[in-house]
Amino acid sequence: MKKAIFISLILGVVLLIGCVKDTSNKLYDELVAGLEKDGLAVEKEKVEDTGGGFLKGEEKRLKLGEDEFIYVYLYKNDEAMSKDIEGLSPDGFSYDNGESEIAVEWRYQPHYYEQENMIVIYVGQNQKTLDSLERILGAPFIGVME
Repeated sequence: MKKAIFISLILGVVLLIGCVKDTSNKLYDELVAGLEKDGLAVEKEKVEDTGGGFLKGEEKRLKLGEDEFIYVYLYKNDEAMSKDIEGLSPDGFSYDNGESEIAVEWRYQPHYYEQENMIVIYVGQNQKTLDSLERILGAPFIGVME
């Protein structure tokens, strides 16, 4: 009986872990579909995992046009994502996780969005892109639109 309960618990944990990853990928796919629905040409770019990114989530990158990018970070749980959010400065130009601090050089004001286990960063001024992101994800938590 104890063995059956133990196996059930293990299976439950495995299923929960799988659901979190599926949720994040589903959100990512919904983001891409929403941007395309709004008439934006979206190209998914391959990102090499070098471990050098300042946020710790799984990084994905979307290219819009010639020089416009959206950075997406997917997290396995809320705790990991919350830790990254807490390390961001109010203006989005630096990050301090308590162990190291870095300055991030953005060309324009960064706009940070959050949805469930996903952080989205858009660094640009294209109003159509900003409007689309706000429609899909809500208002940014850094880089509030004026």
